[in-house]
This record gives sequence, structure tokens and C-alpha cells, in this order.
Amino acid sequence: MYEYMIRYKKEEILDQLPPKLYEDVFITFTDKEKEIYKNVQENILSELKELTIDKKYINDALVKLVRLKQVCDSLELVSDLKISSKTETIKELLQDILQDDSKVIIFTQFSKYAEILNRELKEYNPLLVTGDTSLEDRKKRMDMFMEDSEHKIIVSSDALSFGVNLYRANYVIHADLPWSLAKKIQREDRAHRHGQTKNVTIYQMLVKDSVDEYVLKTLMRKEKLSDAILGDSERLSKVRISKAEINKLLK
Repeated sequence: MYEYMIRYKKEEILDQLPPKLYEDVFITFTDKEKEIYKNVQENILSELKELTIDKKYINDALVKLVRLKQVCDSLELVSDLKISSKTETIKELLQDILQDDSKVIIFTQFSKYAEILNRELKEYNPLLVTGDTSLEDRKKRMDMFMEDSEHKIIVSSDALSFGVNLYRANYVIHADLPWSLAKKIQREDRAHRHGQTKNVTIYQMLVKDSVDEYVLKTLMRKEKLSDAILGDSERLSKVRISKAEINKLLK
């Protein structure tokens, strides 16, 4: 089961495009996922304990927080367990939204999780694009997604987040959120671009009380700041986080 909140985003530039609708989908861990998440938190804290220089602490912590994001996506990314509340929620969501001629782009920062989703969603004949996909195959799969009604889903690492037009999709699912506001917008704009005639719904998959929620809060903070400086999200692509915030997140 999942629950969600709906937020509308004000579009100030591309007035000719239909609007984006944001839905934040909140997921509850199983007991096993909670246990492993807590273990990873404790391990990271232990690894960081000896670091006294704040800048190095923050840089190392951001690298290590990737493990928490992986646990949120699927335990298969950090263990031999094929347990993922997030994947099961995505399956439930697709049953609700994949009707008529609707199509979906699913983004994740992890190539391995893209492969897991491709395997788990096989009933939808998904197309997979990662950094390992050749340019020739990438183009073929994008063409198939745009032209073939049998392929309703394309699953991608951030390999497809820049410079391609996939306006046949009227849904974008962030299986996990990037730290970069610019990258997040780039993902969404694969569907929300010239040629799009439908409203584009953006689903943000968030495990409750986890790093997922913290990343969203960070992005929303950046979004408010970018609005204050003429919408320049490119200037806000770096993570701004303090040692105190990291400790709070890990505890």
C-alpha cells in the first residue's frame, strides 16, 4: 500500500505546454528493510567517526549515503535479498495509470536498479536504456517507445536524462531522486517538451523516514532559492548540506 500528496508546479516559461502535476508517493518499509537500513546507517556513522575535518566528513558522507539510497530502492542492490517495497509500489502504480495510450518513463540513478525494474516489469514489455546501451541500440529503443504501442514503459538510468524527446510519455516516475535540481528537471523534460499535448504527471517515489525524504526537502529548498535568482537551477546543482544535517539523517 502507498499514499501520496499532490502538488502543482507553476510553469513560467513554456506556457504553450500542458502543465506538470507532481505526486509524492510515500512508501513504508517492511521490517526487514527497516533492519537493514538501520544497520547501514550505523555502519556509515562508524566509518565517519574518525573524521574531524568537516569538509572531508561531508564529502565522504555524501558518497556513503548512496548505500542508503540503494536500500530504499531494493535490498538486491546491497545484498542477495530480492525485497523491494518500492518496486512493489511502482507495480501497483502502473496498474492504475497504464491505460489507453499512456506511456511512462522510469528514471533511477542506478543502472542495476534499472535492470531490476526491467526484469520485474516484464509484463509491460519495457525497454531498457543504461550507460552500457550502445548509441545505436539506444536510438532503436527510443524509436520503439515512441512508435510501438506494445512498449508502454522505458526504464532508464540517467543516460536518457539529457537531450532526447520522448513526448509520447505522459508520466515520469522518479524511482529515486538525484541531489541535483537541474538533473531532476532534465529528467522530467524528456516528456514535458515540444510535441506534448497531455498533462505530464511526475511521480516521486519516497520511502518514509528515509534519505528519500531528505533529498526531496533538499531539492525543494533549492527550487525556492532558484526561483529567487531568476530560475537558474544550473547554479544550484551542487549539494549543500552541513555536518549536523548529515548526523541527524544518519541517526
